[in-house]
Amino acid sequence: MKKQQFLLNAILAMSILAPTALQAERIYKWTDDNGVIHYGDRRPSDKSSESLEVKTGHSAPTQEAATSKTDEAKPTAGDPAAAAAYKEQRKKACEIAKTNLSKLQSYSRIRIKDKETGEYKYLSDEQKQAQVKESERIVKENCD
Repeated sequence: MKKQQFLLNAILAMSILAPTALQAERIYKWTDDNGVIHYGDRRPSDKSSESLEVKTGHSAPTQEAATSKTDEAKPTAGDPAAAAAYKEQRKKACEIAKTNLSKLQSYSRIRIKDKETGEYKYLSDEQKQAQVKESERIVKENCD
């Protein structure tokens, strides 16, 4: 009897929590009558709303983001939209590289996450110097 009660409680809890967990992955955006934009995890019943894609990942830019090859994305002449996008890409790479360079020069020990194992490790002095040189190169290439 206790086993059946436990199973019943477990099934009840799962049926209550499962929709909440699924719903938490969606974010909705809508505008009220006063023109104020709202965001929420529940779709408003009286307003039309837009479902937004939620991206997760690093909260701060990483070294890989700065090492993107901006030269490969150079726009062709005569395309102002592509030129603006290219300029914005270079600006972002510049900002990321400057941030990385500042951190590399400010901290004596730098910890990174190993892509293969997912474990954190500290950079050796040689690895840190290589990262400093790479960040300096990216700053030189992308910062005006």
